[in-house]
Amino acid sequence: MSATIEFQLWGSIAVRAGGKLAELGATRQSCVLAVLLMSPGQTIDVERLVQAVWDGAPPARVHNVLATYASRLRRALASGGSSVGIRFISRGYRLECPSENVDVHRARVLAKQARKLAAAGGDEAAETHYAQALGLCTGVPLPGLRCEWAERTRRLLESERHSALMDRIDVELRLGRYETLVPQLSSLVHEYPADARLVESLMVALHRLGRRQEALAVYRDARRASIDTLGLEPGARLQRLERAILNDDPALEARP
Repeated sequence: MSATIEFQLWGSIAVRAGGKLAELGATRQSCVLAVLLMSPGQTIDVERLVQAVWDGAPPARVHNVLATYASRLRRALASGGSSVGIRFISRGYRLECPSENVDVHRARVLAKQARKLAAAGGDEAAETHYAQALGLCTGVPLPGLRCEWAERTRRLLESERHSALMDRIDVELRLGRYETLVPQLSSLVHEYPADARLVESLMVALHRLGRRQEALAVYRDARRASIDTLGLEPGARLQRLERAILNDDPALEARP
């Protein structure tokens, strides 16, 4: 019976088979594995792999180097007793692995399920799924890899994490979890002062807690940051929210 294998691309590039951490070797060798893990079960053309790993400046006899890396990775995966392997198929390499064994893809599935649950009115279940998805996305994705492919993929994954985080915040606002949201949102707004959606969520949470003046102070800080950094007033949506808070608009109250 083969050992359970788990691949990690968030926080570190790691492989655990049967609880044992596999040795992945050199950075470029880890990069080969990372490229394959982003598309498990799919054949990645050799030239595409070379471009991703070496940024278009490969060493001499790069195909032999790539074959050596693949062979070492096969041994590393087999050392944990796993049946997962890397195959060479028609001028390309393929990682034979269920996508749910990779943290990136497992997080994507959970976030997708959460969005469906939220759309159907199942906010409690959606929040649980979002929490599980975000729990997999800790730290920096693809750490240690400095090639263009890694930088591009890192931006994509961080964008996906931010999107899931914002959707989870929307769910928590609907669930009325303002007390727990305010500290988290305050920290995020401090980190991303130009993110209007974060500012809006914090203002709404504070207003619904009866902390009207604090909500308006958040707007003033966001306005100052927008003018200082962009030379622009906040967007129309934030301006409307400020007016609604000033006027105690009943539309801002939580709906059951």
